[in-house]
Amino acid sequence: MTGHLVLSTLHTNDAPAAVSRLIDMGVEPFLITSSLTLVVGQRLARVPCSKCSEPVEADPRTLELLGLDPGQVDEAGLRSGPGCGFCAQTGYQGRLGLFEVVKVTRKLRELIVGRATEVALKEEAVAGGMRSMRADGLAKALAGRTTLEEVLRVTPPDPDLARRASRRAGAQSPPPAQAQVPQPPPRPRPRCSSWTTTAPSPRSPPPCWSTATRWWRPATSTRACGWSSPSTPT
Repeated sequence: MTGHLVLSTLHTNDAPAAVSRLIDMGVEPFLITSSLTLVVGQRLARVPCSKCSEPVEADPRTLELLGLDPGQVDEAGLRSGPGCGFCAQTGYQGRLGLFEVVKVTRKLRELIVGRATEVALKEEAVAGGMRSMRADGLAKALAGRTTLEEVLRVTPPDPDLARRASRRAGAQSPPPAQAQVPQPPPRPRPRCSSWTTTAPSPRSPPPCWSTATRWWRPATSTRACGWSSPSTPT
């Protein structure tokens, strides 16, 4: 606000969460929008040892936790070391930074003034070009500058990667089996055929009446359906 460039540090899970932390500390949103210009989040990941590291294949479980499809990962650049005297049997020597950068745009300032949620701020930051620390770490791991295990250990989860992994898992899984609906037992057939629910006319031959099914059957005689005499319906 006074024309001075001020660099400060905050302890947050990611760069967009810096806005929420400033508001929790009592800074008014209009002061944040007029003063904040850039937020950089970082994590430090270990670097594979230059003496003992060698090309390796990715662990399927690690790829699943990171939200990556094994068929879409180029494993040619992955490296890991078993450990040697140069790296004190750790397999790592040195560290590098994994970064995410949020530039405070006009749209982001409007969300801050409106006290938008942290999720909404992060979605807008991603739409504005921010690459998460996990995505930055994955790119450096595939280039051999760190390992997938280090990226999984030091970076916070990326909701976008998790959603893509869930969609791929749902597309690959077979559809659930439909429950078998029990069918009712077959209805016993009446002793007579050609039954009807229409009462016979007075001029028709003596009918048969089934008390169980309450159906009529015209008949030329009572012997045709096995009844001794026609009964009167109730």
